Amino acid sequence: MDDVQKTASKVAELIADHIEPAVQYEFNVLHGKGGRPCLELEIYRGLSTPYYYKHEQSRTAFVRRGDRSEASTFIELNNLVLRGKNLTFDELPSTYMTNDLSFTLFGATYKQITRNTLQGKRDLVSMKLMAEDGRITNAGALLSDQGGLRQSRIVCTHWNGLQKGAVHEDASDDMEYAETSLIMLLRNAEMFIQNNSRHAWRVVGMQREESHDYPKKAIREALVNAIIHRDYQVIGSEIHVDMFDDRVEISSPGGMISGHRIQDCNPMNVPSRRRNEVLADVFARLHYMDCRGSGIARMLEPYKGYEKQPTFYSDEYMFLVTFPNCNYGVDGLVDMESLAVSVKERNTSSVEIDTSTAKPHTSTMKTDTSTVRPHTSTVKPHTSKEEMPLSRNVYQAIENYLMQHPRAFQSRNRELLLTMARQIQGSFQRKDICRKYGVSPSQAAKLLQKCLDIGWVKRERYGVYRFASAVKDGE
Repeated sequence: MDDVQKTASKVAELIADHIEPAVQYEFNVLHGKGGRPCLELEIYRGLSTPYYYKHEQSRTAFVRRGDRSEASTFIELNNLVLRGKNLTFDELPSTYMTNDLSFTLFGATYKQITRNTLQGKRDLVSMKLMAEDGRITNAGALLSDQGGLRQSRIVCTHWNGLQKGAVHEDASDDMEYAETSLIMLLRNAEMFIQNNSRHAWRVVGMQREESHDYPKKAIREALVNAIIHRDYQVIGSEIHVDMFDDRVEISSPGGMISGHRIQDCNPMNVPSRRRNEVLADVFARLHYMDCRGSGIARMLEPYKGYEKQPTFYSDEYMFLVTFPNCNYGVDGLVDMESLAVSVKERNTSSVEIDTSTAKPHTSTMKTDTSTVRPHTSTVKPHTSKEEMPLSRNVYQAIENYLMQHPRAFQSRNRELLLTMARQIQGSFQRKDICRKYGVSPSQAAKLLQKCLDIGWVKRERYGVYRFASAVKDGE
């Protein structure tokens, strides 16, 4: 430009007239091609967010999305306001008071990890889970046993095949975890992925090499990041875990706090910025994460040497991590659980004796017949009167529960449960369910666990179960 001073004065005037509050900046004069002067405007990051653009009677806050500047949404504007006050959403007080919520699980986990006992209000205030006046913060509500914020839930689905469909038709398992501590949400989501994954092995050279569908370390890191960095101001949203034959996808509400898109960045060099400072601090104390911005690196590290790598995607609304199934399409793998079941069944059948052809054993050794005891075996599922319910009280309780809670069990499990309640009269094992009803070991295990939790099934001893003889009203 010909007149650098005149241009600088005009720019300074426009900034003063149209930007509020005042920003800090400076001009630098550079020399371009042929020695012609150029004007560089350097603007410093401001702390008094949000900054508005004033035009006529309107005031608008803009945010950067990729290579575009767009008007901020309500939630983005609220985050800018909190940032300007040096606050985060999880620091703000909730509607709960001290006596409204409990922290039993958090206290037990804290003691197990740190070897220190949680000192009630003093420690809760120190960790910013409670305010001095006894009001529980949003972070405290999220870590309480009751999971005080309704948007803190995780929806998990295991889809058949490679695409989503109708849950009741195209999903082999689905669960929604809610109204509990973030610690329990993390454990439940991890267990769901583990229960719906193959644990296989193959022979490499002279060694047996175990191969899991998904590295536990990578899955844990992704779930922790989803829980810690999600935007809890987005009501009616949740974290989603979607499992397919070839991959697992973990998505959480809210994009990167910087406004960048992860696919436009080098994931190994993304700076650590935390949307929920209090939750990040607590999870670091519990050794679930660190604060060095190494989360993405720890997701990638277990995949070294694999052809397919995790991928990352984000926009202004969500953050998505996709982990490829390490065993998908790999030949020569043996499923460890299925093999264990078949071996147990083979060993059990090998000791059965056909009494019609058995010959009495003769020996020159004398036997003290007074100490001989008859052999007793575990009672197997009843089959001679297959349409007689085990106990009308229990059967009716199960039937009533399924009518009142149609989403508590998938349709195929509802039918299976009622059939089992009609047919099984005595003790049984998980393998009996697999063999008699043709279900997988993992499906049988999950069904049994839910029945144990509700109280329909009792454990006689390790691995042996029996339907309860009676169930209280309402169960």
